[in-house]
Amino acid sequence: MATATNMMGVGYSAEQGLLMGFQVTTAAGAGTATATATVLKKDSTAVTVTTASGQTAVRLPSDAPLMRPYLIRNSSSDAALIFPSTGGAINGGSTDGSFSVAQNKPTIFWRFSANVWVAILSA
Repeated sequence: MATATNMMGVGYSAEQGLLMGFQVTTAAGAGTATATATVLKKDSTAVTVTTASGQTAVRLPSDAPLMRPYLIRNSSSDAALIFPSTGGAINGGSTDGSFSVAQNKPTIFWRFSANVWVAILSA
C-alpha cells in the first residue's frame, strides 16, 4: 500500500490520500496505563513504537474511522502495551485493557465499532 504522501503526489486530494494511504510515524511509549499512554493520531496508520525504561504504552485514537487498519510495530526490547481508545476493548478483552506486542512483532488493529477493536498479531 502506498503512503498518503505518495497518493497525493499522483493527484489525490489530501483527504483522499489520508483515507487510502498509510502515514508512517514513530511514537514513544509513555507509562504503563491507558491514562498515561501516548495517544496515537488518527492519521498515523503505520507506527513504529519505541519503549524505554518501563515507558511502554500507546493508545489507539478515539477518532479512528471504522475499519481503517493501523499497523503497529514494536521496535524495542520491552513489550509495548497497546490500549484501545477510551471505553474500548481489543479482541473481546476487558474495557480499556491493553494488548501486548513483543519486540519486532507487527500487529494490525481495526476499529470494528464504537468500542470494539480487533487485533491480528503476526506470527
